[in-house]
Amino acid sequence: MYRSGESAPLEITRFRQSDAGTMFVVGGCPILRSCLLWPVCGLLLLVSSADAQISAGRLNEFLLSFDVIRETIEARYPNEERLDDEWHAASDELRIELEGAESEDEARSYLIALAMSLGESHFAVIPRDSYEVVYEEEGTSDDSESDEANSGSDPNGESGSGKGSGDDTGDRASSDSDASSDSMSDSGQGSESESGSDPEEDHDSESGLAADSDSGSESDSDSDSGSDSDSDSEEDLPPEGNVGLDVRFIDDQVVVTGIEDGSSAEAAGMLPGDQLLSIDGQSVDSLIEVLRELEETSVSRLETDVAFAAKSRLDGAIGDRLEIEFCRMPGDTQAVELTVQPWNGVATTLGALPEQVVSTYSRDLGDVGVIGFSLFMAPETVMPFIQKSIEEFHDKDGIILDVRGNYGGIMAMIQGIVGWFVHEPEQLGRLKMRGADLKFFANPRPNAFKGKVAVLTDELSISSAELFSAAIKDTEVGRLFGRRTAGLALPANIQRLPNGDGFLFVVADYQTTGGERLEQEGVIPHVEVDFDRMDLYEDPDPVLTEALEWIRSGKIQSIDPE
Repeated sequence: MYRSGESAPLEITRFRQSDAGTMFVVGGCPILRSCLLWPVCGLLLLVSSADAQISAGRLNEFLLSFDVIRETIEARYPNEERLDDEWHAASDELRIELEGAESEDEARSYLIALAMSLGESHFAVIPRDSYEVVYEEEGTSDDSESDEANSGSDPNGESGSGKGSGDDTGDRASSDSDASSDSMSDSGQGSESESGSDPEEDHDSESGLAADSDSGSESDSDSDSGSDSDSDSEEDLPPEGNVGLDVRFIDDQVVVTGIEDGSSAEAAGMLPGDQLLSIDGQSVDSLIEVLRELEETSVSRLETDVAFAAKSRLDGAIGDRLEIEFCRMPGDTQAVELTVQPWNGVATTLGALPEQVVSTYSRDLGDVGVIGFSLFMAPETVMPFIQKSIEEFHDKDGIILDVRGNYGGIMAMIQGIVGWFVHEPEQLGRLKMRGADLKFFANPRPNAFKGKVAVLTDELSISSAELFSAAIKDTEVGRLFGRRTAGLALPANIQRLPNGDGFLFVVADYQTTGGERLEQEGVIPHVEVDFDRMDLYEDPDPVLTEALEWIRSGKIQSIDPE
């Protein structure tokens, strides 16, 4: 079994006990909370039942599921040259070990090991209990295969955007070999295939996403903007929430980088720059230590793993109270009790993934408008919001698009958004699939924005957020500021296995117009903004400050690094 680009064996599955809690480790990625799946980095929920002896009939279902996973990878994984004799031999060994499994958890660990054997994002096994909850709620057939980004493709190769999208969302793409980008000018996007493949073949043109998405770390309820989208009632939202803290891993510390307006964290007086020491009695240093030990085998970078794990620990059931210990000045330890409040955003579902909350915000800074959103999902909400914001900011000197902490989603939304900033048809990148090579285009919208465009990125800009950032960079319509994106950017599908679990699997590889692969590499911004936690007490958002200075500098638009 390999990690991408390496020939050394990858330790895939193990259990570990530490001060940070009990974890099941897959591909170097631990689970630090229950009830949620993070397919991007291979984090996986194991619904722990009693470790009872598995029956012969149930074991046979796992063996059949193992075979389905292997056959699906062999048939659909785009880089088939990596499925060599050594990979097949290793998978054969895993199956032999599965035959001797004594419990469901052990049996499932071999399915996970096979799914993660290529060491890339967007491979995961979703345990039956979690998978059935989603399918029962959605009324989806148990044996169906669904597009993980909820667009799929019709038999003629046209991929939609997911439920509820209207004509004004700009989220339609075509893989018909006769399609041209000009035919998509009404929606701001298009795609074409160079494969000559069977038009009846299902093409999956969507980017995967993390299913455990936080919902409002960058939200801003500034009433002056007139663009607050957080109007849904609490009864529409999941029964979980957060305490209003956004955090990142900076200089070996978990540091607060954002406070949500109206949150319990704001009420407690916490500030950007505060260093978290413990979360509900669990040491942050212990968490970092465990993740650091797993760094060499992790699919994702340490800064992404730590930030995501810490943010997940700050979530909980609405009304829960979490004790937070933090340090402001060296040696000055403080403790506060924060209440978990409802997510600030719009609840949405996508395919077979758990319910997500999508948050949006906009800010009018006079000469510059800022637009942010947490997921490329809920196009019926997000796309009209972005359109309205861009129209309001149309005459400003610049627009800043904030995709920090954006976990991705529907790839087709990228083309519609980029269409607001290009002035002629532009290729955004290509998807390599078995028997198909799709090129994606953005077409200019009527009355496209003519000012400067800046995009803010960081290590939690994932999947479609990375493809969007790469598109802005490749088309040279804007400038990127912040930190390198996560490098977790593979389109995926999900299907039901014979044992009842779900299998999330990669169906395509994405490359930029320059031929660069984003998986494990990420997108490097034009201006990398370095800061330490003490800087945040002086300027709580130095990345935004850099982007504003560039827009206000009077310099012509340039993509050359400073």
